[in-house]
Amino acid sequence: YVVAFFIAMLIIQEACDG
Repeated sequence: YVVAFFIAMLIIQEACDG
């Protein structure tokens, strides 16, 4: 699902940000 991928990317970006 596109939405799931978008959400996952957002979480990864937040995690990478710290």
